[in-house]
Amino acid sequence: ERDLVAGFGDLAARGVVEAPLLPEDDLGRLLRGLDLLITPDTGAMHLAAAVGTPVVALFLHSEREKYSPRGPQHRVLGGYGEEIEVAQVLSAAEELLDRAGAAASQHTGERS
Repeated sequence: ERDLVAGFGDLAARGVVEAPLLPEDDLGRLLRGLDLLITPDTGAMHLAAAVGTPVVALFLHSEREKYSPRGPQHRVLGGYGEEIEVAQVLSAAEELLDRAGAAASQHTGERS
């Protein structure tokens, strides 16, 4: 997967994090600190949802109804036989980031 990631250019300059293999505790701390995780159906997806990180979950070959994260802070795309377009992923990510930003602004405003 490193070769695949290398093809995306300088992701860090755009705020994208490439995480090394980590023990579960460290991975949980990393995921908790993210604004959003875009991921296929993996253990990291479930861990991110468990620690409260919004997730855009991409399902290609598994049962989204059975395994997807639940709640309004997540978006689930794809499923058996469904194609996922890049535009769908970007739209879902932007929606969740906008929503999180609005909630943070509202929360900050309440403290003033």
